[in-house]
Amino acid sequence: MATTSIHSLLQPPDKSLSTQRAVDALNSEFPTWESLNFHALQAAVNRARAESDRLNREADESSRSREALIEETLTRARSSLASARELSLTRHTLVDQLSGLADEVLPPPGDERQTTLLELERLHAQLDELSKAREYADVVVALLELGEKAQTDIPPVISSSSLTSYKSLQAFVNSLVTSLPNSPPPSLSPFARGVQIRAWNHIRNALSSKLVEASEKLRWPLAVDLGSLTRPDLEIFSRGFLDLLQLQKVGDVLHASEPQYPGEPPRDTGLYPLQALVRPVAQRFKYHFESSRPTNRLDKPEWYFSHMLGVIRDTAMLTERVFQPLVDAGGYKQINARNEFTRLLLPILSRHLSLSVAQILSDPSLLAHTIYQTLEFDGALKDEGFSLKGTWESQEIQATEWEGLAGEILGDGDVFRSWLEGERKFTQARYEEMIAAPDAWTISDDEGASTDDDGTLRMTNSARRLRALVEQVTDRYAPLPSFSQQTSFLTSVQLPLLEAYHSRISASLDAFEALSTSFARVVPGALGGQMGASQRDLTAGVEGTDRLIKAWISAEGVIAGMEQWGEEVFFLELWNEINSRASLRNRAAVTSSLPDVKSGEDSIVEGTLFDEMIAQYRKLSTRAEAMIVKHVTGEVEAQLKDYFVACVSSLIPLCSRWNAPVSDSLGLPPILVPGLTSLTSHLTVLSRSLPAPFLTTVYRQVSSRLCSHILSRAVLHAGRGRYSPESGATFTRESQAWVEVCQGALAGKVLRVGRGWERLVEAGKILGIDAVDFGAAMRIVWGGSDKEFSEWKDKLGLRVMSREQVMEVMRARSDCGR
Repeated sequence: MATTSIHSLLQPPDKSLSTQRAVDALNSEFPTWESLNFHALQAAVNRARAESDRLNREADESSRSREALIEETLTRARSSLASARELSLTRHTLVDQLSGLADEVLPPPGDERQTTLLELERLHAQLDELSKAREYADVVVALLELGEKAQTDIPPVISSSSLTSYKSLQAFVNSLVTSLPNSPPPSLSPFARGVQIRAWNHIRNALSSKLVEASEKLRWPLAVDLGSLTRPDLEIFSRGFLDLLQLQKVGDVLHASEPQYPGEPPRDTGLYPLQALVRPVAQRFKYHFESSRPTNRLDKPEWYFSHMLGVIRDTAMLTERVFQPLVDAGGYKQINARNEFTRLLLPILSRHLSLSVAQILSDPSLLAHTIYQTLEFDGALKDEGFSLKGTWESQEIQATEWEGLAGEILGDGDVFRSWLEGERKFTQARYEEMIAAPDAWTISDDEGASTDDDGTLRMTNSARRLRALVEQVTDRYAPLPSFSQQTSFLTSVQLPLLEAYHSRISASLDAFEALSTSFARVVPGALGGQMGASQRDLTAGVEGTDRLIKAWISAEGVIAGMEQWGEEVFFLELWNEINSRASLRNRAAVTSSLPDVKSGEDSIVEGTLFDEMIAQYRKLSTRAEAMIVKHVTGEVEAQLKDYFVACVSSLIPLCSRWNAPVSDSLGLPPILVPGLTSLTSHLTVLSRSLPAPFLTTVYRQVSSRLCSHILSRAVLHAGRGRYSPESGATFTRESQAWVEVCQGALAGKVLRVGRGWERLVEAGKILGIDAVDFGAAMRIVWGGSDKEFSEWKDKLGLRVMSREQVMEVMRARSDCGR
């Protein structure tokens, strides 16, 4: 019970509360005056007195009990306190006793005294260690004895039952490894496995030494004539070869149930006899290419590659005629002796190549040369028929495709990145040298091709050299075994060359447009009065046409090259792989010079990987072609200004230009000669530079535009009645002159030269109609039937003009009156 409760119970009664309770009791029992009577009241008082007496008795008893309980509690508390003091004294006594005992058994910190307990513990620990060491030493001694016996006890005939000593060693090692705990790994297990492996390798090396000794009598590994070998030598060699094969077969059986433990090298990496015969080759290689001899040169990787190819070729007959039958007889018919021997030789080159590459990593040219020679060796070896099919390696990983030595060294990302960066810088330097060459934009015959016969487009030297450079890059990375590496070369080295050349041609066209007076005229104020004579000379006249032709045929030459490359098997396979692999698709998606790749691996691949670059160059070619047409027509039109002024000016008397003296050379008015001469000069340049198909395309556009321009300015817009019958006849000769000068300039390269000039020539025929016949012609044109008009046209030689166009031309005659 809480102290507060005890105190509340000990408080004296509250009189006011008692009085209130008595009043409440009377009010509840006698609620009204009528219910109040003496007997009832007397009875209530009696009951209250009896209850008060009872409560007083209980209160007296409670008081007595309380006093007794308090006394008893105080007594117990005093007794407990005394016991606690005694126990505290006892505890301190025990602590003192324990401290004394501890000092007797163990010295305090810093005290060097040797106690009996410490000595006993030390001796027990030392005894346990000695016992374990003795057990360990007994096991090691037994293991070494078995290993030594297995190495020395080599039976003359190899079989599973004759290798008793080795089998005893194997059984002991297996039981030992099995009995030892797995975690943590004890050091005795790998030691025991090492003893077993060394014993087996010693047996194999002993037999291998016998085989190598027998091979020396066959002049191995030099090329030998099989007919010069003696039968005893072949028998000894064959016996040693088969002994090793038998040992390998026995080993396959004995070691079949043994797991490959972590950190252990593979027990068998090839046929034992062929591994033994690789040793003399490795020694000769080390002597020539890993010593201080002059043949050990980092800049001559082709020397050791040629040496190894020579070994493979020299030993080919022996491996096929002698080794292969022995391999078949030894129970390994699935192994191709020549491929297996070649595969075992490759680690020699691989190790030497890795060491060499590590030394030349900072020399881009030497690194590129080494990798190129490696790719050449890989290709030569594949051409010799080598593959992993029929080798020991193909049995384990089912591999038939050999990635080559280049795949091994380029698998290192640092090596590949260094090589790629070196190739990029090299090709960029070659490109800049090519562009800066004095004859970069000279048009020359490509391998003697002629534009006169087969229509082959002659390229500029820069375009031809760019194609050769791109093809050279292709030759360098096409042998790479990885499509990812091929894509890196494509996007980092090859496409940037095409992009740079495209930008170079585009910039030259931009500069031409900015400097040329032909284009400055169509932009009011563009460079007006700012160009010097030397700048105008670069873009004016046939010089400007020649520059535009060079830009055009440069673009077309690269387009032809890309179309040819895109259809090659290499680029088709690469484009297919880019669309098939997600990683390559992502890389191609961020390369603007590649077409859009397919979204899924099952999508059908269309087009070639050069389609996007071809489209960009095609736009450039179209632009250059349009600029040629515009420049030529602009030059000719500029020379015809005076001619047109004479046609339309009201200040000049009618037909005054035709009454002027004619040119001595052409029989035409001098005012027309500059335009004809300009056209002749431009067409001559075009004819000399372009093959017939390209020349025809440009000529059709030029003749069509000039025809429309001359017809419009000299006839249709010159005003009505400007031509008399005499001046009309002169215009007929002038219109024919355009066709004649074009025929002379084109030298027969374009068929139907007059096709573009038909409307102008027909206008000349109409204006040249004799005055006597002109009236009848007018009646047919304006009032004749379609049949009459058609017959009249045929008679006059008109083919392209309609009735309305003929009317417009006739109105230019002074005697028309319509």
